[in-house]
Amino acid sequence: MKPKMPGIVGIINTRFEAEPIPTEIEALVQPLMYYPWYRIDRLQLPGISAACVHTGILHDKSVLSTNDGIHILLHGEIYNDDIYEMSQLEYIRKCYKENGRDFVKKLNGSFAILLVDEQKGVVILATDITRSKPIICLRQGSRLYIAPELKSLLQVPGFDPQPNIAAVIDVMILGFVTNRRTLVEDAYFLESGSIMEISANGTKTSRYWHYNINEQSKESGIESYEEGFAEVLQQAVKRQMRTSHKCGIFLSGGCDCRGILGCYLHEGKQPTIISYGVPSVGNKYSDVAIAKKLAQFAGARHIHYDYDLSDFFSSIEQVTCILDGIGRPIAEWPIHKNYGKNMELRLFLSVTNVLGGMICYCRTKQLCLPALLYTHWTSLISILSLLGNGQRIISHNYLLIV
Repeated sequence: MKPKMPGIVGIINTRFEAEPIPTEIEALVQPLMYYPWYRIDRLQLPGISAACVHTGILHDKSVLSTNDGIHILLHGEIYNDDIYEMSQLEYIRKCYKENGRDFVKKLNGSFAILLVDEQKGVVILATDITRSKPIICLRQGSRLYIAPELKSLLQVPGFDPQPNIAAVIDVMILGFVTNRRTLVEDAYFLESGSIMEISANGTKTSRYWHYNINEQSKESGIESYEEGFAEVLQQAVKRQMRTSHKCGIFLSGGCDCRGILGCYLHEGKQPTIISYGVPSVGNKYSDVAIAKKLAQFAGARHIHYDYDLSDFFSSIEQVTCILDGIGRPIAEWPIHKNYGKNMELRLFLSVTNVLGGMICYCRTKQLCLPALLYTHWTSLISILSLLGNGQRIISHNYLLIV
């Protein structure tokens, strides 16, 4: 199954010559229109033609143009605590006005950004610290083409794609491509935590964030890592709860989603718990039984969706997210639409969308979540596995486990 990644596409004249670029951008957009309901926001300036293909779920619009000549395209979401009552596009503009090209250092989130400052004659491309929303670049003469997927760049007129042998070797040996390479020669990723600045003086790329491993640091101990992880998880869940919308939590019975439920209850709110799976009557250790028990303990409403084994693939498609929400966002699941309409649930928490904010939040806490999960997952499970056993534990005053 091929990944499906909407995002920002663009054609930028790096000499800032006001050449017309009317229809070429459409050729880059069309390969990203996986669903007819995808939205397209466009930005057309002298020498610049860009668009953002997006779901319309996180934002009604992804483009901002102001009278002071600042134009912004945003794909993704900003998690900063002080953004709650502000448009995310306006918040990016505010950070740029106050901090210049260092504005991206102030952002915490999952994003790709294209920013144009007409007064200064500069274009800025930026990725978040995990490159969760990719930007692939291809330079052809004085033009820079950008897209989230190679298939868009293959539409560039006159481009003769050749295989990148080093990238092919990477895939054969490692299973993935290292560094900034792609499978096509001359096309490369803008690295994670990077800014590309394009002006009349040329193009400059720099990293604004690095994860530096201090191999000389002392082991902090399991308790310290558990405490740090609990704090990060609590903050990530809290960010997803920042609106007044009713919330539903998908609960499979695993320790990760039970941990999310614990964090949610810690904020003093009552969710709707949603579970799904094969019928398992009489099995007290099944996901369904655990979800039901947790709902009873929390005093929450519990809804269960049974897979129909006689039509399994059609049944599972009702509640299954393809490619972790990249190809089919969670809000497009049929079960999401039904619950959202009938029960007025607007916010759904799952491991995917909670951990998205959690990874970015680690930057401010100087934690590396992937390494933390890898090295101390066993001790974390030993705590979270108590969920569902009717016990009530408070771990270091950060994570409520029920």
